[in-house]
Amino acid sequence: VAWAADTGAYLFGRLIGGPKMAPVLSPNKTWAGLIGGVFCGACIGVAFSLALSKPSVLPLTAAGAVLGIVSQGGDLLESYMKRRFRVKDAGSIIPGHGGLLDRVDSLLAMSWVTGLASWAAHDKVAAWM
Repeated sequence: VAWAADTGAYLFGRLIGGPKMAPVLSPNKTWAGLIGGVFCGACIGVAFSLALSKPSVLPLTAAGAVLGIVSQGGDLLESYMKRRFRVKDAGSIIPGHGGLLDRVDSLLAMSWVTGLASWAAHDKVAAWM
């Protein structure tokens, strides 16, 4: 979901453009990008529902959409931290990509939200926490 949401946000933002979402934090992020990230996250939820032969696609579709929003939030949080500490890139391991943290910021945010949701639901998936 993280990669689909990031890719969808990038593509929709580039293709559609439009008003900026948070120009102070991340000048290139648009509302169209947010919608694209949510849409692509939801599409992954549908795909997993179908692949797992779930009786209803709604729960995983909704989860994918919510995680698409969380993805953008993680990206904005990382952008805020870079601005706050006046750092251009969050590392140099992957040149030209803003650092390793730029590649996993959405994944980190989703991991926390998924873990907290699992814990709140008393699911055994969160046993590692």
